[in-house]
Amino acid sequence: MKYISTLIFTLALTYTWGLVHRENPINFETHASLQLKMVEVIRQSVSELKPTAQDIKVLNISTESVNDHTIKAIFTYQFLEPDTETGELTEQQIEGEAQLRRNQNSDSTEDHWVMDNVKTKSGTLNFKNGIIISPLSVPGTEPTPGESHSSPIELNDSHE
Repeated sequence: MKYISTLIFTLALTYTWGLVHRENPINFETHASLQLKMVEVIRQSVSELKPTAQDIKVLNISTESVNDHTIKAIFTYQFLEPDTETGELTEQQIEGEAQLRRNQNSDSTEDHWVMDNVKTKSGTLNFKNGIIISPLSVPGTEPTPGESHSSPIELNDSHE
């Protein structure tokens, strides 16, 4: 029984040693450069899709390897956009994820990655000055001038 236990322990130790010391097929530099490129792509896309957007910021971006040829990027960005009717600035914060796959057809020695799809998960809309909401003509319940309510409105919208 001692020999079997020793053999199992040795096999487990060898297997975990191999897991820890194997070379990662997608290195740290690749993750870092893809994150920087994703920031550029997000800023450019928001600028093109929403030309009135201001102060575009990527708040968070991270990447993780799904397998040897696929990376998942998770991001959060925000921007200010003026309301078309009132001109009031609203801050929109959007979370999403993208899937990137390594381009196998490239003849170059450099890695090339293709963004297969992008999904936005959720967004939050914050009014900078709040909005005044008047109830239906009920006498004596009109808000006083300057009274406003500032609470975020949750947007659950998924785009592919």
